[in-house]
Amino acid sequence: MLIVHPLILRAQDYTVGVAVCDTIYNEVREWADSHDDYEKFRLDSSLYEYVTGLQFQVEITDIKGFVYSNVSDTVYSGDVFQLPTLTQTGLLQIFFTEFGDYFDYVIKIVGIPQIAGESYYSDIAVYSTVALTRNTVTIFPWSDSTRIVQLPTAVNDNLPELPSVFTLEQNYPNPFNPSTTILFSVVKRISVTVKVFDILGREITTLVNDEVLPPGMHKRIFDADHLPNGIYLYRMRAGEFEQTKKLTLLK
Repeated sequence: MLIVHPLILRAQDYTVGVAVCDTIYNEVREWADSHDDYEKFRLDSSLYEYVTGLQFQVEITDIKGFVYSNVSDTVYSGDVFQLPTLTQTGLLQIFFTEFGDYFDYVIKIVGIPQIAGESYYSDIAVYSTVALTRNTVTIFPWSDSTRIVQLPTAVNDNLPELPSVFTLEQNYPNPFNPSTTILFSVVKRISVTVKVFDILGREITTLVNDEVLPPGMHKRIFDADHLPNGIYLYRMRAGEFEQTKKLTLLK
């Protein structure tokens, strides 16, 4: 049986240097129908060569029970997986252990376009192929319609809106090797600190050291070439705002 979901992302023009966070599929819940149930996620090969600087992600937003995957021993709420994965098949497989367990997820496109003139599919959709209790979720072009990555507009022409809230975005790519980009937004001129820690809370490096930044979207590159594989944490502080997220180094 083939189920085509009605939610289709119709992307607008992407612009070099302007951060993208387009949700394709929002807050979906997958239930375990048996103790050995699992869900597969795959990116259609036609989307592998997408816009330079953008990637497709599956973000886990909630979990009940013990869940694991083919790229990590345990899956936690807040984990983000890149598609295609850094495995031989490029598939992401998420496994349940007990009947009735579930996980919620979001599929989105994130990053910062880097090269003007690149062509990309503007209509992206999702379907699930159901085979007994084992489903495959596929991201694919809904149509042949394409758009072109644009050059930035003139300095005073169509300036983007300033962010209305402080945010710390999920790094991309994630998992990464050996470097990854961290995006964060600032709503007013304020002192900001962004640090990276190991899973035990020991400080690894400081990406932003109590620096006064103007309002807008900012990015920093974390280079982990000298570090071993594993899960790390990065934390942003700006006034009363504080948020921590996880990133995974996979060499």
